[in-house]
Amino acid sequence: MKKFYAIFALGVAALTLVSCSGTPDRHAALQQGQVINLYDGPAPGSEDWTQTEYVVGPENDRVILNVTEPTMTVYLPEPAIATGSAMIVCPGGGMFSLSTSHEGYMVAEYLNSKGIAAFVLKYRIAPLQNEDGSHFENMQDAGVGIGKIVADASAKFAAENDGAQAGVLDWIMNIPSVGLSLADGLRALEIVRANAGEWGIDKVGIMGFSAGAVVSLNAAVNHEEKNRPDFVASIYGGWSPDFEVPADAAPLFFCSPENDIFRSSDTYLPYMRWKEAGKAAEVHYFADSVHGQGIKTTGKSYDIWPELMLCFMKDCGFVPAEWFYK
Repeated sequence: MKKFYAIFALGVAALTLVSCSGTPDRHAALQQGQVINLYDGPAPGSEDWTQTEYVVGPENDRVILNVTEPTMTVYLPEPAIATGSAMIVCPGGGMFSLSTSHEGYMVAEYLNSKGIAAFVLKYRIAPLQNEDGSHFENMQDAGVGIGKIVADASAKFAAENDGAQAGVLDWIMNIPSVGLSLADGLRALEIVRANAGEWGIDKVGIMGFSAGAVVSLNAAVNHEEKNRPDFVASIYGGWSPDFEVPADAAPLFFCSPENDIFRSSDTYLPYMRWKEAGKAAEVHYFADSVHGQGIKTTGKSYDIWPELMLCFMKDCGFVPAEWFYK
């Protein structure tokens, strides 16, 4: 009898381990914190870049500069709650920096808590350093370099548009390296799609903040089958109205401060185009919030945007409804 109870106890312990680990582990082929290179060898289009990547700011407000080797960092949910959905997260930073804390890994950790795997994208950005190649100590010191990037891009826009004044989206799209940033977003989607079966992924989306939202929206509009997103979210970003809604357009989620540095039309016109095309879309404006908050807690209504996005994910089938109501 004692032997029976010992065997029974071992069986219960084994079942407990199985249930706690969520066996089978659908993401077993991935490792927590794994870094995935987007390209084999030098990234196409920037082979001659010589600047050195560096980081400024503390861990909870980290900013990466001079990205030349684009990568994705893997964040995985607990196996017991994994939904099979995955999200590529694109931090913002004006296409010249990446705010990888509150617009990157903190977002990934939130998604993980909801059973969604995340890949934080480090995409290529414009060089930002002193003329002698030395690095800035902080983003305040980088102000002159940032000003030059914005001024040059704004002048390019004005020259091509009868002297018109550039809005934020206008100068972002006129930074010389912007095409590489957009290409990296599409390449990230392509890699996750190509490996979805092995990695235990059923659906893959892309979301971004500010300039990262531009990367995401480019994927919403300019994808092929190999890099098609199943869900797209733009957090205080926007897109030009000069586009056609793809026949296979993904559900599209927007949220933004009411008085953002992006024009309201940069958000609202794409939303209306999606609705006119009969595609799923949702938009939210927050009266008392500012650009760049990411997933920080502010104590204001803005704080609910992640839950609103999650509800929309459920509504359009990006996460399973039966999981959502557990």
